[in-house]
Amino acid sequence: MHDAVKDWVAEHITPADRVVEFGSLDINGGIRHLLEPNATYVGVDVQSGPGVTIIADAATWQPDIAPDLVVCLEVFEHAQNWQQIIANAHSILAPGGQFIATAAGTLRAPHSGRRESLPDPDEYYKGIEGYELAAALLAAGFTDAHTEVQIADVRCVATKAGSNG
Repeated sequence: MHDAVKDWVAEHITPADRVVEFGSLDINGGIRHLLEPNATYVGVDVQSGPGVTIIADAATWQPDIAPDLVVCLEVFEHAQNWQQIIANAHSILAPGGQFIATAAGTLRAPHSGRRESLPDPDEYYKGIEGYELAAALLAAGFTDAHTEVQIADVRCVATKAGSNG
């Protein structure tokens, strides 16, 4: 995850007691330092490694308790089922919960989701368009969503309707 993503998340993250991170494998830094000190954190990824608590598919994994925050950073370009990941994030979030996501846009050079390198021959990779991200958020049920395109990055912050207080 590059520094611009970390800075953007720092500007948009809100305090949360229960946090789930989809695509939590720490390849080149993460955002856990931005979380509340006593927050419960669950890192979900399809492969084991630093930052991973549970090995599972983010499109289908279900927590025991609904999180207040779901973060999914630099994952969608590596997942053919990225729209389902967004739909699952919406379904597991507590009412009023926040979803923060970033992804490589179509202008970013392909890179691996396994390590700092080019993608392996068997890896899926496709940059995400801003309009695709906005449409997926709407289809998932997010009614309060902001998307932006920043050169080669796409980003969003969305809130699940309801109140978590």
